[in-house]
Amino acid sequence: MAIKVRCQRCRRKISIDEGFAGGNCRCPYCKAITMVSGRSAVSRATRPDRPDTPTAAVSQVPPVEAVPLAKPVRVQGIITLVLSVFVLLLLLLLVVGVFLVVKFSN
Repeated sequence: MAIKVRCQRCRRKISIDEGFAGGNCRCPYCKAITMVSGRSAVSRATRPDRPDTPTAAVSQVPPVEAVPLAKPVRVQGIITLVLSVFVLLLLLLLVVGVFLVVKFSN
């Protein structure tokens, strides 16, 4: 059974497996990370059987549940920032090391 969510960035509906309920997923359209709510949609087992006539179908239509809106996760930006600072510190250490080797080698 799938959960329907809406991507916060591109606003498209995404169908997610129930195993991702309460977790994160990546939008297949815009690649944004989207949070999946913990509640699941109506399961197939609870849906009524198909009616014999179309008029009976109109009276038996269950109310439509609103699709939950997913919010993007900002963890990826934080990780990128931490890695950037780490790389800059390594470059600074490399420059200082080269400077010291050149200065004291003479």
